[in-house]
Amino acid sequence: MFQSTGMFVVLSAVTLLIGTATAAPAAQPSIVEACTRTVNDYAWYLDHPDTDLSQTAGKFADLFEEDADVILIDDDLAERPYAGRKGFMERYLDNRGHTRFLHVTSNIRVRPTSVNTATGTSYVTISLHAAGGSMKDEGAVTLIEEFRDEYRMTVQGCKFSKRKSMVRWFSINGVIEDPTPE
Repeated sequence: MFQSTGMFVVLSAVTLLIGTATAAPAAQPSIVEACTRTVNDYAWYLDHPDTDLSQTAGKFADLFEEDADVILIDDDLAERPYAGRKGFMERYLDNRGHTRFLHVTSNIRVRPTSVNTATGTSYVTISLHAAGGSMKDEGAVTLIEEFRDEYRMTVQGCKFSKRKSMVRWFSINGVIEDPTPE
């Protein structure tokens, strides 16, 4: 078939490598993939609680390092710091009773800063209203937040070590505000 035995050897080696590559165990996700998953899980756990809210709050809090520094926008659109997982779990459980929301995450950028750390930004469009109400009710809000994050890879995966939210745009009852013009 082949004129050259050298070509046959090369093709055999390539076939052997391809067969070996498909049988090898899956590689660990890169820090970029792992931290992008963490950003998306953040929105998922907020919008899809388990029947047992404390179970979801635990999963949500596990996205953060034990002593993570978190600054979020509160109901009155003011910055509020949260230190560590415990305070953040409490916030999660407190909000579930009186607010309904939907988070749409986009423009996720993760930039490795070392083998185990990274920084990143993402945008989240959030629609929220009082529990039992709708987006047509007075006080319903749509806002776009920019998150500035710092991540650390652990044995359990990528964790937020710092997360800061900045409101980029919001609309309350159809009135649009741009608090952070470029």
